[in-house]
Amino acid sequence: MSKVLSWIWNNCIKDKASAWQAICAVLLTVFTFLLYRVSDRATETSRASERAFVNFGQLTMGVRLIAPDGKTWNGQEFALNWINSGNTPAKGIVIETNAQAFRSDLPLGYPFPENKATSLAVIGPKGAYGTLAQISTTDIMDSWSNKSRIFFWGSLVYNDTFSGDPDRLSEFCVEMTHITLAPSQNPASPTPPGPAVAAPPDAVVGFQWQACREHNCYDEDCKDYSIKVKQMRTE
Repeated sequence: MSKVLSWIWNNCIKDKASAWQAICAVLLTVFTFLLYRVSDRATETSRASERAFVNFGQLTMGVRLIAPDGKTWNGQEFALNWINSGNTPAKGIVIETNAQAFRSDLPLGYPFPENKATSLAVIGPKGAYGTLAQISTTDIMDSWSNKSRIFFWGSLVYNDTFSGDPDRLSEFCVEMTHITLAPSQNPASPTPPGPAVAAPPDAVVGFQWQACREHNCYDEDCKDYSIKVKQMRTE
């Protein structure tokens, strides 16, 4: 055993102080870098879990639109509801939306043109915000009778509370389906007399919706991310 210890001393330790100092310095550098990586990843995970995350929540029914004569059903208003599911506020928000009827499905590669931007200061954590869209009676009746299809889409650009993070982008597109109409109970639109005559449908009482094939994405996953953010920030 003494020979083994003597060999270790003579070949690995004796007069090797500078070499061991260099080795220790290298090991310390490696461990410091690894600790930095662990800390950095923990910070990224914390930011990802706490940051604002705004997305399209649901399509809901708004008010029934009446023509100036006070009797004619002129269309229906719908609310496009945006939800911040994150734990911090979303700031510097810009929203663009649109709604349109088509005789068939949206073609692949459709550019999804949107209306002029609506600016909003902030959506708080777990908060919601609604934008409105109006659909005419003609488009509703055509969709109800399977002559056309109604689509809603939009984009929202915002910033989270963490400095240095890029602009966030949320895009959506949905189709309104299974529209249910019923005669209005408004006294201004009375039921026509006679047992064999039914009142014309002039009120939306229900519908469903489903996602489109395109224009549903978040942040850099959106293929038009850079173009869309620049466009909405400069309008």
